[in-house]
Amino acid sequence: MSTEEKMTIEERYKYLRMMKKRYERANRQEKGNILNEMEVFTGQHRKGLIRSMNGSPERQPRAKTFLHCCGSIYWALPDIIDSGIDIINPVQVSAKDMETNRLKREFGRDLVFWGGGADATEVMTNSTPDEVKEEAKKRIHDLAPGGGFVFAPVHNIQANVPPANIVARSRPPMSTVRILSAADETLIQIPPEHTCAGRNWQSGCP
Repeated sequence: MSTEEKMTIEERYKYLRMMKKRYERANRQEKGNILNEMEVFTGQHRKGLIRSMNGSPERQPRAKTFLHCCGSIYWALPDIIDSGIDIINPVQVSAKDMETNRLKREFGRDLVFWGGGADATEVMTNSTPDEVKEEAKKRIHDLAPGGGFVFAPVHNIQANVPPANIVARSRPPMSTVRILSAADETLIQIPPEHTCAGRNWQSGCP
């Protein structure tokens, strides 16, 4: 079948059942190549294809799988992705190997990062508001391009965090940072009306 032709639903399931046998016998590098091939032929998102290969190729619920896993999990992310996880939280940026630019570069195609907006136990507790603001800007710059990032603190806001640091983390970054769009390489300014000003601070806003 030409890649320009659109598969019917039945053709797609037949193709996935056939590819599943190859996928199960493949090593990690070969699995990546097989997924690339299936993306081209089916037009499906990579995460959906991973779920099909690890479970049943038949029609699946459109639910997303969220994993809460603290600490240094860089080493485990390839296996986490292979298991069908869609979203990881809290993205503990202070842990070993959890540099946000590296995480986005290596795994941003396959995972949504929920958290990582600012280190609640160190930066927000012990830094100045300006330092907190720069920390939040860096995390947005690293994780937001192309989507797949939910801006939230790494942990619950601690009792000893100065209120000024809560405001610095939440309000200025979302209204002033310019995010590079992966699609057209243009810079997007987020207007103040789309910030979280005025919402409940427990949802991540001051």
